[in-house]
Order: sequence, then structure tokens, then C-alpha cells
Amino acid sequence: MQFNSPSPPSDPTHVPPFWVAATSPLLWGTAFYGIWMGHRLGSIADVIVPVFVEIYHIEKENIPWVILIMNAIFTYIISSVISAVAQAATVGYNNQEPRGPRSQLKGFALLASSAHQNFVEGFPLVASSFIIAHILNVSVDLRAELACVHLVGRVLYYPFYLSNIDVPRSLAWLMSTEACILLIVTAVFPKEMAGFWVKKQT
Repeated sequence: MQFNSPSPPSDPTHVPPFWVAATSPLLWGTAFYGIWMGHRLGSIADVIVPVFVEIYHIEKENIPWVILIMNAIFTYIISSVISAVAQAATVGYNNQEPRGPRSQLKGFALLASSAHQNFVEGFPLVASSFIIAHILNVSVDLRAELACVHLVGRVLYYPFYLSNIDVPRSLAWLMSTEACILLIVTAVFPKEMAGFWVKKQT
């Protein structure tokens, strides 16, 4: 008896719900493991944090606030302008109804608009996680490190989105989002998370 493999769906962009449910934990786990290993090996702390401290002379405790300001500028000014220009170049731009033509967007204009919306949706989590970690006295080193992890994820996310490179884009988003979640969890449960942040001895 011969068994034929199931034929792929007619729409290559359609992903069955089962695969979404099955791969989501894998993607979250991959990003989580990457942050954990990066912390243990000191990759972010030893490479990116010194850029702020030694080159730009920003005190370590101020790094999260600088990154938050950078995030706000990019979210509400830069990506907003790129999205608006891309929309104007494709379907036109009506300032009386700027969101009206969104359903007509395709290609780069749709990607730019969607990326901008993602930044807008994610900004409250970023701001709240940085503020909570500061108020609840998460260590300065860890706050600076996870803020930089978030920054790296966002810097990678935007060009991946505009280029429609989906899997790296998703991993970059997960990396930036999990950095914020870990900040909140560490702030709320400092004793329980203490062992998690032990660095590898060299």
C-alpha cells in the first residue's frame, strides 16, 4: 500500500492553526534561551553596554532611559513618516482620513504601515517595563543589559519587516519583547529570579 504525502495548501501564505500552536512555543523558547545564554556569556553586557558608557559617555543607570527616548523618537516620528510616505506613494494620503486607505495597501507600503503599528503597540510594554524595573530596584547592570537586548531586537526587527523576512523578524520581535517581560518578572520576583541571572564562571 502506498501512502502519498499530503499536498501543500493552495495558498502558500496559509499556515494551519496546528503549526502556529506548535511553533509558537519553539520560537518563544529560542528567543528566551538566546537572552539567557547571552547573559551568561556576557555578550550584550561586554559589547553593547560599553558603547554607551565609553563612547557616548552615558552612565549605565541612564542607558534604559536613553533607549526609551530613542524608541519613542523612532516609533512616533521616524517609522510614522516612513509609513506615511510609503502610503502617499501608493494609494495617496488624505490627512482628513489618514487611516482610510490602509485596507488598500500592498507591498512595501503595507509592510511599512504594519511595522509602524507594531512599534506603536509595543511601546507601552517597553516604557512600563523600564519604569517598573527602576522603581523596584532591579540592578543597574541588568537593567542596562536587558534594555540593550531590547534595542538590538528592535534594530533588527524593522529592516527584517520591511524586507518581509518573516522568521528572523519574529525572532527579533520575541527577543525585544522577552527582554521587557524578563525585566518585569525580575522586578516583581527578585528572589525567585536571582538564580536565573547567575553568570557563567570563566
